[in-house]
Amino acid sequence: MFVVERRKRKGLKNTILQYQFCYGCGACTAICPQKIIELKLNKDGFYQPIIVDEKSCLSCGLCLSVCAYRDKDKKENILPIQSFAAWSLDDNERKLASSGGVGLNLVKTAVRDVRNVCGVRYNVNLRKAEHYISKTEEEVVATTGSKYIQSDASQMLQNIKKGEQYIFVGTPCQIASFRKLMQKKRMEQDVIFMDFFCHGVPSMNMWRKYEEELIGKVGKIKSVTWRDKNEGWHESWVMTIEGEKQTFRKSRKAGDLFYSFFLKCAGALMEPVSE
Repeated sequence: MFVVERRKRKGLKNTILQYQFCYGCGACTAICPQKIIELKLNKDGFYQPIIVDEKSCLSCGLCLSVCAYRDKDKKENILPIQSFAAWSLDDNERKLASSGGVGLNLVKTAVRDVRNVCGVRYNVNLRKAEHYISKTEEEVVATTGSKYIQSDASQMLQNIKKGEQYIFVGTPCQIASFRKLMQKKRMEQDVIFMDFFCHGVPSMNMWRKYEEELIGKVGKIKSVTWRDKNEGWHESWVMTIEGEKQTFRKSRKAGDLFYSFFLKCAGALMEPVSE
């Protein structure tokens, strides 16, 4: 949950602007009938929805209807929990993945069953993590491994098509809103939702500052790996960034700055800002 910027707007009621906190899931951008909500980074470096054309807002409340933060205190009917332990039998998959390869095998199975996979990749050109839709086993490989920054799901959600089947992979707060969005679209029966334990994420401002400093050393970035296992599983808090000039690799133990912020500060409560 992140504090977002809000200012009072006359005449706009029943919209996401009435909330001071946000998960940055982007579901409201996809449900808006006027297509006037966009997901942007605020001054603190976290995604938040904004209304780009306030005069066109209908105050219909659909953006609120898919907002997971709005229902954060609502208790749902909880199904009995079943737990299983599993890992991939493929050595390469276990090395690439952060979950022992379980997530990768689940989405590969979904693709074989003709389901579209909505997962996260790191876009080196846009310098951000983004949700995207993959339709083949080759395309789904980019979802492998953790991306310890906030992902932008707004474009992916705009491209969901009724009549097709999907598996959505995301954080618990993202999945809560994605489910509400699919219910509104009457597509919940066509979707499998898969979330994971979430630690929280640092600001994108911090990530881009960290990345800019490394670009000066390694050149244009070609790939980013947040949990490099070249040192083994027990020392897997290793950041590896492959650049055009050279490769940067540094562990948490060796004082990598990203992990210093991520493991000490992410998820900390933030004081509300006054309107």
